[in-house]
Amino acid sequence: MKKILLAAFALVLTLSIVSCKDKPAESTDQPATEAEAIPESAGAAAVETVNPQDVKSLVDKAQTEGAKWSVDQWKACIKDILTVIAPKMIELDALMEQLKDPAKIQETMDKMKVYEQEFQPINELLATFRKAAESTPNGKIAIEDIDYNKQVKRELGIKVEDDAPAE
Repeated sequence: MKKILLAAFALVLTLSIVSCKDKPAESTDQPATEAEAIPESAGAAAVETVNPQDVKSLVDKAQTEGAKWSVDQWKACIKDILTVIAPKMIELDALMEQLKDPAKIQETMDKMKVYEQEFQPINELLATFRKAAESTPNGKIAIEDIDYNKQVKRELGIKVEDDAPAE
């Protein structure tokens, strides 16, 4: 059980640091991406699955064009990736809550194993994205901007460690 909790924690930390976009959104009120066009009332949960291909295209773009990006472009990319993977992060938060109920531990552990297998390709892409960002000065600044990453997570309905009540 400790291994799964540690793996889940590591996954959450990895996910919290990533996201990407080609260029910053124009100053219009129109969403920059299709994922941002989801109405706020629907939230991130309106997207049912995470397509690894969506994440891969963002990671590929970061690898090929990231050296020319500004900090704001890297931050926009971070937001795009978080928007794509938000449903899985919200699902993980729900599974972590279920672990608190002793009657559901075995069932939850089984779900966590399936979740881990499903998310493995995306987790590998996120590691690749992090390497690409850290290889550029602007990408490194964007990745290390903890306040920005927390703000984006809150906007997407993803639990942020600071928001959790102290136990």
